[in-house]
Amino acid sequence: MPTTHPPSRSETYRAASRWADATQHPFIQALAADALPPDTFAAYMAQDYVFVGALADAVGHLIAKAPTLAAKRRLTNFLAAVLDDEDAFFASVLAQAGSRDQAIRPIARAFSDLLRASAAADSYGPGLAALLAGEWVYLTWGERVAASPPHTPAYRRWTALHAEPAFAEFVHWLQSEVDTLVLSVDDEARARANFIQAVDYEVAFFSAFWPGDSQ
Repeated sequence: MPTTHPPSRSETYRAASRWADATQHPFIQALAADALPPDTFAAYMAQDYVFVGALADAVGHLIAKAPTLAAKRRLTNFLAAVLDDEDAFFASVLAQAGSRDQAIRPIARAFSDLLRASAAADSYGPGLAALLAGEWVYLTWGERVAASPPHTPAYRRWTALHAEPAFAEFVHWLQSEVDTLVLSVDDEARARANFIQAVDYEVAFFSAFWPGDSQ
């Protein structure tokens, strides 16, 4: 008989979250089908760019708390990629769209606050769990859509950024790190709650740019 293994910590977090709602959201389906209006994508990118600052702050906190030099290096390399290739893509899309500074939407602020607060206030594990949730959602839909990518250049590039082998390797490392950390009872509860909340915010963020979606 085949050997069965109990689910890992990250797998139990995923199972308790709105995973399918996030990774198969109609917004993503429309992007994959080249059916997303360009103005909608530009508005989404403008608000997602707000999140990049929060992401940089959070990863900075996690680098300081990481228990090994190897973990610090992984996180540092990820942050460098975000502030290089991904930042350049944001700048290009927003420049082409002629986007101006916009008021931060409540969901962008809430998600940013969660990421910053979990990395700054909690110990390493709970903050890492919040980071894992967001990056894993994007890897999941990115790899799926990349198998038959959209033709719109911006949508195709956005998909490719989240299906690159280096990004996949980083997300798999995050999973392994979360799975193998020794956590106190309180930190375990915080990590699980942060992961689930982050996935909820991913759903709400996509919904904010999907007409008629009230989630």
